[in-house]
Amino acid sequence: MNQVLNELHKVSKLLLSDDRLEHIRSCVSFAVQLAKIHGIDENRVAIASFAHDIFRDVGPTVLLKMATAYKIKINELERSNPILLHGKIAAEYLKRRFNLQDVEILEAIAYHTSGKENLGDVGKIVFLSDSLEENRIYENVDFLRQMAKNDLNQALILITANKIQYAIKRNLFILPETVAMWNWLVKFRKEDFTWN
Repeated sequence: MNQVLNELHKVSKLLLSDDRLEHIRSCVSFAVQLAKIHGIDENRVAIASFAHDIFRDVGPTVLLKMATAYKIKINELERSNPILLHGKIAAEYLKRRFNLQDVEILEAIAYHTSGKENLGDVGKIVFLSDSLEENRIYENVDFLRQMAKNDLNQALILITANKIQYAIKRNLFILPETVAMWNWLVKFRKEDFTWN
């Protein structure tokens, strides 16, 4: 795991702006805090949260070429907004470069922006940390940070609702995976099932 993190540090310095690196560092810090609180493997969370935006500053043409080379299925929304591919590309990079087979880490990276139904604990933490890391400033963020420390699932519902409301208010696309996650969250909330 240390080898993966060491190489991610080197690659990030080549690919990312200082601001993006600061976001990633802050995201890792908050994610590891959440992992400690909720008894989730800190190393797995650190790798996923460090890798989530490693290709975020890469240009759209290069992202499309990388996705094609990695044989990632590109949907119409991603083709017109290639930045949406950065998480899937990062997951595939880790899978190929390090022979990483941990599905939960790979899904956490690939779906950190959109979320997805049946998201595992590592994915929940990365999804939340991306929105709640200490450099993020918006209404109720402190309340949401505390909620994430108290109850990952309740925080997941609130952050997903925020993302959907944000998109609606600005007339933006809502990613299909986000809709699927919202429906999954509502189902489990209403049926009071035990979360995975």
